Parts: sequence; C-alpha cells; structure tokens
Amino acid sequence: MKSNFYIKVLCLFLLGYSYPAIALHAQTLLPNQPEQDACTAITLCGNTFYTPFSYIGAGKIRTEIDTYLKLGEDYERNSVWFRIKVASAGKIVFTLKPVNPIEDYDFTVIDVTDLECPYDKRALADAIIRYNLNCNGNCNDDQPLYPEGKIGLDYNSTLKLVPSGTKGDPFLQYIDAKAGDEFLMMINNFTGASGFSLDFSASTAIFKNDDLRIDKIEAVCSAAANYTTMKVLFNLPVLCKSIAPDGSDFTLGSGYPNVIAANGTNCSGAEGAYIHELTLTLDGPLKLGDSYNLQVKQGSDANTFYGICNGSDIPVGYNKNFTITLPVLVNAGKDTTVCLGNPLQLNATASTDVAVRFRWQASGDLSDITIANPIAKPTKDTQYIVTVAPTGIPAVCHHKDTIKVRVLQGFNFVNKDSLLCRPDHVPLLLSGDSEFTYTWSPKASLDTETGMSNIAYPQASTTYTVTASFPGCKDLSKSINLAIKEWPKLLTNDTVICKAQSVPFKVSGNESDFQFLWQPAVYLNNNTVKEPVTTPDTTTRYTLKTTSAACGDSIQTVLINVEPVPEISIESLTQCVGNIVKLDPTVTPVWYQKYRYSWEEGVSIKGSNILTPSYQFRIDENIRLRVSTEAGCYSYGSALMTALKAPVIDAGKDISAKINEPVVLNGSSDPTGSIFEWQPSAGLNNPSSLSTTALFSAPGTYKYVLYVKNDNGCTAKDSVSITVYQALHIPNAFSPNNDGINDVWHIAGLAAYPMARVQVFSRWGQVVFESRGYAKPWDGTSNSKPMPIGTYYYVIDLGEKGQEKLSGSITLIR
Repeated sequence: MKSNFYIKVLCLFLLGYSYPAIALHAQTLLPNQPEQDACTAITLCGNTFYTPFSYIGAGKIRTEIDTYLKLGEDYERNSVWFRIKVASAGKIVFTLKPVNPIEDYDFTVIDVTDLECPYDKRALADAIIRYNLNCNGNCNDDQPLYPEGKIGLDYNSTLKLVPSGTKGDPFLQYIDAKAGDEFLMMINNFTGASGFSLDFSASTAIFKNDDLRIDKIEAVCSAAANYTTMKVLFNLPVLCKSIAPDGSDFTLGSGYPNVIAANGTNCSGAEGAYIHELTLTLDGPLKLGDSYNLQVKQGSDANTFYGICNGSDIPVGYNKNFTITLPVLVNAGKDTTVCLGNPLQLNATASTDVAVRFRWQASGDLSDITIANPIAKPTKDTQYIVTVAPTGIPAVCHHKDTIKVRVLQGFNFVNKDSLLCRPDHVPLLLSGDSEFTYTWSPKASLDTETGMSNIAYPQASTTYTVTASFPGCKDLSKSINLAIKEWPKLLTNDTVICKAQSVPFKVSGNESDFQFLWQPAVYLNNNTVKEPVTTPDTTTRYTLKTTSAACGDSIQTVLINVEPVPEISIESLTQCVGNIVKLDPTVTPVWYQKYRYSWEEGVSIKGSNILTPSYQFRIDENIRLRVSTEAGCYSYGSALMTALKAPVIDAGKDISAKINEPVVLNGSSDPTGSIFEWQPSAGLNNPSSLSTTALFSAPGTYKYVLYVKNDNGCTAKDSVSITVYQALHIPNAFSPNNDGINDVWHIAGLAAYPMARVQVFSRWGQVVFESRGYAKPWDGTSNSKPMPIGTYYYVIDLGEKGQEKLSGSITLIR
C-alpha cells in the first residue's frame, strides 16, 4: 500500500493550537480546541491515528448537526472533527477502537463535497449520510458490548445508519467515494476520559492532503515593540520541534530588519506538540503601511517546518506578502440620521484590550473631541472622523473610522394656495428630506395617504395638512389651501306639483358677479333673475345657465313634473234595501295611471280603496269618492244612493201536526204586499194567499217559503217548517189475565218512532216499566212479578225534535 496516496490518517495527535502544552500522561484536553469545530477539522494523513487523550465539550460552535438529529447539544459531547479529501475513487472503511473498551464512542460521517466553510447548520445537517449511536461500553457496564469496543465501517455490513438506540450494530456499510469527494467525520465520547485510535488501512480510496501554508501575517505595534514583532498563522498544525528558536527559518530579504527569534505558542513542554500561530521578533521596526515579503528558508535546525505527517511540508523559497496594518481597530458606529436641532451622542468603540486615546475631527459642534462618546449638534449633513491610538504608543499605531450624520431640515410645499373655478384634480408636491414619513389629511379626497407627491380631488374648499414624522424627531406639519369658487347651486330638487300650482326656484349664494338665464322662458315670471317663479301647465325641465366672467358657465337642470287634478263623475242610484251593485265612477283624465282612491262616506261599500267597489243599499245616503295623484293632487265626486223600503214578511212559527190533520199556514206582511206566493205550492189549497191550508199523509218535516213583492218592486221572503208525526192510539186500560184479550198494553203507531222512550210509574212515582223504541208492550209485571190492579201513569218521549212529551194514566184490570 502506498502510504502517501491511500487515505492518510493523522499519525501524531494535535495537543493544542493555542493552549499550554499538556503532558502525555494527561487524560483530557482543554475545551474549545480548534478541531472541535467542523471548519477547523484535523486533516487525516497516514493510515492510522491514535490519541491517549479525550476531548471536552462541543467546541465553540454548538449543535452543528442537531437540526437533523434532534438530539440536542449533548450529542456532540466531548467531540472532535476530522476531514477526508478523496483524490482517487475507492472504498472507505475504518475501525474506531477506544483506549478503554467500555467507553461509549460514537461517530457521524457527513458528505460536504459541495459545501464550504463556514457551514450553514441546516446545510451541514442535511448533508449527513450515515451516523452510528452505539453503546460500546454496554451502557456503562463493566464489560464491552463489542470486542474491544470497536465500531466503524466495513465491507460486510449493509446498514447505512443506526438511527436510534444505544445498542445498535457496531459497523455500518463502507463509503463508495469518488475523486473530489470530501467528508467530515465527528467522533464523540459519552462516558470516559481515555483516547481512541483510528485504522483506515483497509480502505482503497486514495486521499490527498492540504498543503501546509501561511494563512496570515500580522505586525504588532505596542509600547515595548513598535512594529518589531510579527505573528505568523498557519493553515495546518506545525510541529513545534521543527521550528528554529533563533528565527533562522525566515527572512525579509536584504535591507530589511532581520528575524532574530521565533516562539510558538504552546511549544514548551510536551514532546510532539503542534501550533497554528508563531511569533517572530525583529531587530528593527517595520513601517506602517509598507508591504513586505516573508520568505521561508532552511533554518539552523537544517529544515524548514514539519507538518502533521512529520515531514518538511513547506519548501525552501515559499514566501508570503503582507502589509503593515494598524493593531487597533475603531468603529465610529453606523451612519445615522437626525432631525435639525436634535443632539446626537456619538459612540466609538475600539477593538483592543489596552488603554487607547480618542480624537474627533469636525469638532466645532462636539462637546468633547477626546472622548469616545461626545455629544454632537450638527446643523447640516456632517462626516465625523475619529482617530484611536493606544495610550503611550507612537502615533503611527492609530486607526481611523468615520460616521456620516444626515441632518433632516424639513420640507416645503412646491404648490401654493390656489383658487379653483370648480372641483378638479390638483397634483400636490413636496420638496425636502425623503427620509421623513409624510402623512396627508384629510384622506377622503386624496389619491394616497403618504408620500412626497399626491393628487387632490377637492369637492369643496379644503385645507390639506402634511405631517412629516421621523423616529426620535418632533413631527412637522404644514398646510396648503385649495379654495373652490362657490358657484350658485340650484337648491330646488326635481319636484312634482299639481296643475295650477306655482314653484319658486331657490338658488344658493350671494355672489354679484354671476349672470343667470333660465330656459325655457314659458310659464316663468322672469327668466333672467336668480330665483324666478313658474306656474307650468305641463311637465317641464328647466335649465339654469350661470355665467362668470373669470370661470365660464355652469349648467344645472331641474324637472317640474305637473300632475292633473282629477275630475270625477258618479251615477246616483235607487235600489231596494239589501240590493248590491258595483259602482262604476268615471275619472278624467284617463291617461294618468297612478290614481289613488278612497271612498270616504257610505256605510255599505266593500273595497273602499278601489275605483269600482261593491255597494249594498240599506238607507238613503250620499257617498263620496276622493281621487288623488302621487303628488297629492285630488278632488271629490259624490252621488245619492236611495234605498227603497222592502216589505216585512213573516211566514209564522214552525208547526207540528199529525198525519191527515189539516194544518193552517198563516203569514203576515207589513205593509200589506200586493203579491204573495207560497213555495212549493203542492198540497196547499191557496198558495197565493197569506193564509192557506195543507194536509199531509206521511210523517216528515216540510218547509214552505212565503214570497212577497210590494208596489216598489222590492221583495222579501220568510220560511216555516212543519213537522208531521205518526198518530198514536194509547189505550187507557188493559187486563193482563192471560185470556188472550188485552193481555198487554199495546200503543198503536209507536213503532214509527224508533227513538221513543216509554216509562210507566206507580202511584208512588216508582218506575214499573220502561222501554226504548217500544221493543215490546207492557205485560203488567215489574221485575217478572205481576203488578196489582190499579191506576198507573205513563210518559212517552217520541225522540223527535219539536214534539212534546205525551203523558196520561192507564188502568190495570185482572
């Protein structure tokens, strides 16, 4: 296997980039090591990696992959990041083995081929391709769950991930990598303080390293060293033991200060320590603003520098250009805006831990030019410059920054107060500071409520007010007046009048510079005055033209609708009392279709709101009809209704009679009528006389109607009912002695009355016999016992309406 081309794993462990060296027997590193964040991950080289130390915490950037896993910051507990870059396609497998096999180590592999630092957390979380959550230490038991606690990737597993649980499979499937792929691997330790080893020797993918280079050079300006020290920052770890302390690994070239010492932070103490930052000491100062070229050469230790793979990774002749910049940075604050007259407190901040001095320019309106936060009272747009230098340091060690203050002066109307001849749209413009928020009112007749331009649509003289607002400033308000010439307004609305009525026109205003002309002139008393009077015969539309020398003409119209006064004709009628007729008045003009009708007199009118109601004659009376139009034009029409008296007729009371018994029908009339007639006439001896006789041969109810007609031709009628009953033969004695003669009390004819009720009483009022319908005659017994000889009493109810009960006595003989 070619160790320079196959996946290379960091063969010596980085003890700390910017912390004191830690002895080899130590179990944990200080927190927040650079490799604990994804962007400063350790680049792997070689085929194995080993560290006896454990990491503490999750680095400076917390929960870098929590968006995906939703496990919280705890998932990155005691974590470290590694970077793998693939130069040639192949498979990636590895074995992670804890120093202490019962410790719980986990790993996550992320494909970051298309991502760049600084990584967006969401993008980093979405790039996860596999992760493993195993409990190598059998969840803190004293025996490892897997042999030697090993986990990783191999050629046998088909799992892409172990998504949850602490006792998942220890190995996942290999990664099939392509050339150009780049991966991040995070390893964490949940349970202990021991280190771990990585073994990539079974991988076939070829890996490429990043070249060791100088990322940045900073010159230092301080009280003790006026640009006589430099800080060199490397992109990858540099082995401390490969640095020549006398600075002979570097040169600035002939004619420039010499490098006389090199000191790497954290390079004292542990063997095999690495650094990212190196401090160089010069035998003379550098100049502020000049550019230099730092070159790498073979130092007194016979090498340049060794990188993480213990090789001379920076060649002789490598160089890096740099410019002397200020050691102290100052921030004058963000550019801001204030209103005229408002004070402003400036607030400069210096990015340094040493004492500094401030000095401001444009000092005329500043309260103190030597402090960080003076009070400014600018009257116009002003740029303030602040210079900051460390106290006691040469003046060359300074920095400047500026802040621009915009001073809002206010605004004005571009337009002036105006007089408009009539309502119109008027563009309104403002000049002034656009930073204000401009609010217009009244908004009802404006195109918009805000902005520096607007369009007004005044329908009457209006004063428009604009208020300029800005946070922290007092509102400014200004107004403009748009007056509209008050034209005379025709106040008379379209009107409906009755014929012969007059209408005085009303027009507003008292202006003397207007001329008036009314058309048509017909019906007007004067068509050139402001408010004439019209008495039109017909509906007329009038036009008023108002003329002003300065503003032209105005045209207004009004419609005078003339309604007719109706004429009414009603025919007087004579009828018998009780007669009903349909009234049929005549209303002219007939062309008007919107009349309203009201019969105001007459006690017998049915339908008082229609033209042709029904009328019943009862008494002599005058009836009156009111006909009106929608405008209230009305008139009355009347007629005399004469009611002829009808005769009073009485056919007599209802009569009850027996079969074949003559019945006299005796009617009466007031006054005596001239013609009488009974109907029906059958069975009557004289049907044309008030009195007549009838004879009935069958029982039943018979109804007769008596008609009468007087000399006026008025008629009347009345009726009478005759109820004819079957004749009864009631014996007054019987002898129930079983001799076959009069043994029962038999009432002849009673069978014709099925609803009849017969009761027989003793002389003491005791019921001795009772029969419904007379189902059988009385046999002289009561409760099957013969009754004694004597007199008994009976009551017979025939059950017919109008028929009186029959009663009498009967003698029982033996």
